[in-house]
Amino acid sequence: MPQFSQNFIVLLACLPGVVGCQKISVFLTSTMQSSSSGTTAPGAQETPTNVEPTVQRNAELLQELYRVVLAINPKNPSEFGNWLNSLNQGASLEGVYNGFTRSDLQRAREADTKTTANPKAIGVFVRELVDLLMEFREIPELTFEDAKPLSSISTAAEEVSEAPSSLVITKPQAPDSFQPFASPSASSTSSQPSREQLEAKMTRIFSGASVFTLKRVLGEWGLKVLAFHREESRERMRDWYADFAAKQARKGVDFGLDLRREPNREFHRNWAEQVSDDLIRWEVLNRLHRVLNAAQVQGG
Repeated sequence: MPQFSQNFIVLLACLPGVVGCQKISVFLTSTMQSSSSGTTAPGAQETPTNVEPTVQRNAELLQELYRVVLAINPKNPSEFGNWLNSLNQGASLEGVYNGFTRSDLQRAREADTKTTANPKAIGVFVRELVDLLMEFREIPELTFEDAKPLSSISTAAEEVSEAPSSLVITKPQAPDSFQPFASPSASSTSSQPSREQLEAKMTRIFSGASVFTLKRVLGEWGLKVLAFHREESRERMRDWYADFAAKQARKGVDFGLDLRREPNREFHRNWAEQVSDDLIRWEVLNRLHRVLNAAQVQGG
């Protein structure tokens, strides 16, 4: 077994809520599991009377971001507090997520040859990516450039967090102004390859890439698909999410909460109707990252 695969398994096995069955917290699960209607939102839980609900929810979601995206437990209280304050003041989960996937830690991992994805993870990534690409009217073009790790942060070109930690992250912007990606149709091609052709091409492009690169790329395209359908309508985006969530639920992956594995499409559609676009985006990102985390562990 390659050394990185061994390390990745040990790392993830130590993180509750990533690949094991331990719940993220009582806060995020208590009301969900006691709901008799089956339509309670994953983030809409009862909270202790002495804790502000929004602050508690944001803290739990931020903890999940650390574990699922970066595969680490938050250790620096000041750093964690800075991110939590950003969320409490209105920063989006999408903005924080993009800060994580563009952090110094992420970039170093992508450039580390020991983080190469194993064949199982490559296969899962390709199938998930092709599912996303085929949502567009014209399938976007990806090249070998897309499989390269992010370059090191240039402090002269990018504003970075002042948190005193090895996890230096670009600051999230306010939800209304945060535009992380180009238009989904910006790099479209006129030809429409078959699924088999597309899977073969993506396998050639991304074989040998870091699993952290795969996680970032998959997250980017998940967000692009959501943006594409949101431009069509709010209802269309929620319909797509419901189909996506129900399909993911049948893959046998631990998504951190029992009701994320609910295969009933209408349950996920009803939940999506009750929550913000931002929370839907995180639910998509969370599933995509966990699917790849599980594949890297299983394939090691």
